[in-house]
Amino acid sequence: MKKFTPYYILAVLLTIPLLFSCTLEHVDNGKLDGYWHLEQVDTLATGGTCMLDEQRRFMGIQAHLLALSNIDNPDSPKNFICHFERQGNSLRIYDIYYDNRDNGDIKVTDASVLHPFGIHSLDETFNIDKLTHNALILRSEALALRFRRF
Repeated sequence: MKKFTPYYILAVLLTIPLLFSCTLEHVDNGKLDGYWHLEQVDTLATGGTCMLDEQRRFMGIQAHLLALSNIDNPDSPKNFICHFERQGNSLRIYDIYYDNRDNGDIKVTDASVLHPFGIHSLDETFNIDKLTHNALILRSEALALRFRRF
């Protein structure tokens, strides 16, 4: 039988509390989590449709953060990061920052930079009209945003 040294016993005694003191936060947004491609924007007042399936506009959702990427537009900021809250069929997007790791994330103060994503205010709430494994439709007062899981 192996003899336990005092160092071995001390290491075990110090490790056990560490294992029980750590808690990992797990956030499950269900089908909403993932990477979504913005493919179509419908104007509710006029019935007009703007097809975006050939453009690279994406929304990524994980934990409490939502990321927006507009890869094809060199004239405007490409990436944003923001918080969101989901309550039932309601999705609130708020606290929006330019995603700029080199210089620090800067808070967005002009909502017009978010218009390519169908977001028209710095604190906007959408209704979730459809949420399946492959499709997401968000509706504001003016627009319906149609996404496909990427």
